[in-house]
Amino acid sequence: MHIRAVWFALIASFVAACGSSAGDGASSGAEDPPVVPEAPDVMRRSDVCIKDACTACEIACDECLSTCFEAMVGSGEVIDCHSSCSYSCSGDCTSSCSGEVACLESLPGFALPQHADKEIEAACDRAVARDQSCGETNLANDCAHYARIERPEVVASYDCFSETPCGEPTDACHPAATLLGDELCDVLTSACAVECDPEHVVALNTNAGWLRDDVIEALRTCWSDSCTFVTDCVDAWWAQVFPS
Repeated sequence: MHIRAVWFALIASFVAACGSSAGDGASSGAEDPPVVPEAPDVMRRSDVCIKDACTACEIACDECLSTCFEAMVGSGEVIDCHSSCSYSCSGDCTSSCSGEVACLESLPGFALPQHADKEIEAACDRAVARDQSCGETNLANDCAHYARIERPEVVASYDCFSETPCGEPTDACHPAATLLGDELCDVLTSACAVECDPEHVVALNTNAGWLRDDVIEALRTCWSDSCTFVTDCVDAWWAQVFPS
């Protein structure tokens, strides 16, 4: 894929189906264990917790106890710091740190599909080999990565690149452009009150034509009225899809 992370300049500028088992009539009467469907191998949001209730409680408790002990030493009076800090420490944070710990603050993150499409990877390798033999740089030399996120139709696009003589234009080899750049621009304009660079919009429209639907839908989970969330989320998506 001929991807370059041009959108970072804009972002930085404003801060499967499974069936059930059927009995054959000879079972002992015990039911077969249920078949657990395998999760689809798609790109998905996977936010990163940066502050959980347990850690927050422990920090607040430590700060309260430290302040209390300092006050006791300074005054020379005996203070029951554990009682004084009972609210901050909340029973030695037992409830906050037991069971499933609640996340209080998270940052957007994304998990890529695990498996590469071997046909896409092979076609990409051929096209990159053609680029290198011609001394051209139309394509990023990271086929194993892009084969995880590109749609099957791009095999024909890569073959087009491979079959184009050196020095000849390859514009016709690109997949059909999308309107993803326009979509993102609309979101950023609304949430952050900025003007988008038309070249960046066109670049994302063009480059998104290579991407699988689930990869594009993952980006759309970033749409929000919060400028901070949108920019953080788009940055996280971009770093996974178009690594530098």
